Amino acid sequence: MAATELWIYKTAPIDGFFGRVRWSSRLRPAPLLTSDPCRALIDEKISLKLVSCRLSLPVTLCTHMYCEDGDLWQSHAHYNADAQGFRQLQSFGGHVSPDLSGSELASVSIERWYTAPGVRRIEIRQDGLVGTLFLPPGPGPFPAMLDLWGMGGGLVEYRSALMASRGYASFALAYFGHKDLPGPLTRSMLDRHISSHQQFWTYNAEGQVFFREVSLPEKLADLVKLEDISCPILYVLGEDDLNASSEENAVVLEKTLKSCGKGHLFTLLSYPGAGHLIEPPFSPNARISMWTVKPNKLFTIWGGHLAPHAAAQEDAWTKIQQFLDTHLRGDRDH
Repeated sequence: MAATELWIYKTAPIDGFFGRVRWSSRLRPAPLLTSDPCRALIDEKISLKLVSCRLSLPVTLCTHMYCEDGDLWQSHAHYNADAQGFRQLQSFGGHVSPDLSGSELASVSIERWYTAPGVRRIEIRQDGLVGTLFLPPGPGPFPAMLDLWGMGGGLVEYRSALMASRGYASFALAYFGHKDLPGPLTRSMLDRHISSHQQFWTYNAEGQVFFREVSLPEKLADLVKLEDISCPILYVLGEDDLNASSEENAVVLEKTLKSCGKGHLFTLLSYPGAGHLIEPPFSPNARISMWTVKPNKLFTIWGGHLAPHAAAQEDAWTKIQQFLDTHLRGDRDH
């Protein structure tokens, strides 16, 4: 769960100058910022509205949230109030860059969840298998999926929790980088491949690393036999992916499947301006993040521009749900 605080501020002229002041009036009610609903899953839309606000008033909407790790996420956007108010998070008066202090006009708190009420979380540590199983409410049976998070390692549960909230039995699997895994399995084949090809790592002027060259199709050819694939594939591509050769691999995958009569299995979603980390909707985009801390701190660049990346996450998540409904729920009904 993540709790989000929202405020509204404005800027008003004072003796020829502009400064932040609290908006008060004996002639009209104070502005009110509302959220509908105030508690929702992370992939659900929330409608926010500012009422009792003067028409055309410039306001700055701002939000901040502390995640479970204690990190602060914050953002702001500028609007002019109209007859319907506006539908966003926290706002300051005027088109300013807020410092999250001073004369707020209104505020509201909302909660975002990955786990719906009734979802069961079961830790699995058996016969070398390490992961967490999330089951939807009710007796089942449920369509099921295996959630592999990528080359970051460890055990990442939030997507499986959200999928269980949408009616799927979802197992988040740890396959390297976890303390409970036996020795030989603490590093996956992909992780060994990337680590053993450090001569192909590239760096920018700030010392941040890119893995595009090491993930080119010709360097991954020995990892997966593409012609053996027999299941439908939905490939989500961010065209501003700066971390991996996503576009090049999409071309090879589609071409290979078509050459062996399996082109119908491949569906491509391609998003201009989106980066590597296309998460569930309304999740913040991390263009750069920490890759390792030992022996030295190393950052990697994922890519993605804020507006197109956010739009890609919302659209992709809807189409991912449709894809899963067709091939998991649909197959079960036949």
